[in-house]
Amino acid sequence: MEPLDILYTPLDVPPPPKIDFNKLYQWIKDNHTKQYIDIRPDASLKVPNKIYPWNIIYPRYKNVWCLNFNKKFPELANYFSVFGDVKTIPFGTIAILPVKTEFDGIGFWHSDPDDYGLRLYLENNDTVNSLGLAPTVLPYNERNTELSQIGKKLHDTKVTHPLLQKQQIYVTTTNRHAFFINNIRAFHTVKTNIKGSSRMAIIIGSVQPMRTMPLQIKQLIINSALKYKDEAVLWTPEQS
Repeated sequence: MEPLDILYTPLDVPPPPKIDFNKLYQWIKDNHTKQYIDIRPDASLKVPNKIYPWNIIYPRYKNVWCLNFNKKFPELANYFSVFGDVKTIPFGTIAILPVKTEFDGIGFWHSDPDDYGLRLYLENNDTVNSLGLAPTVLPYNERNTELSQIGKKLHDTKVTHPLLQKQQIYVTTTNRHAFFINNIRAFHTVKTNIKGSSRMAIIIGSVQPMRTMPLQIKQLIINSALKYKDEAVLWTPEQS
């Protein structure tokens, strides 16, 4: 088994530290519209699109902590070391994605730009069938160019693309738990079942391709999928 074979699995790491969410939400509110990220306008503007469920903010970008995040929330900044030393492993980007409280239903289908796929729910009060997966028809070893281009165009709640399987898999996620999601062999989306519920994801991102994934991260993903075999989702061919 390789990480590419795994579409989703909880990760066998300690839960994140308990923090003052009022303080964190206030930090997001104070800084969300001020931050400028050159390739991500959604990080500095509240995107009005009804299918866009997040207010993204970047505590870390291009290997630099932003907006004094590491000083205001040192316990959380230090927590990311459970995935490896941020000084030696290329975790150049960390993004926080609080779901908009007014969002309801299913967001747009996409794959994220990072290959390592390390994620964390810092808060999640809407867990049942809340993360949707659409596997690729073929077991790609690297990103398919056509799928990468059409990712932001799948604005329907139904996935209809010849390179994606017809089946959609919805997994039940966990509050305050890290997980892996495959951005090469699957698209994904979020589903809000409880409008107004608190849900905050974190992307621990790297610009490096999956083939460069450090051994300790690779082993973490594989061992976690074996441990959480009842929750993990593996890529399988589409059933006719």
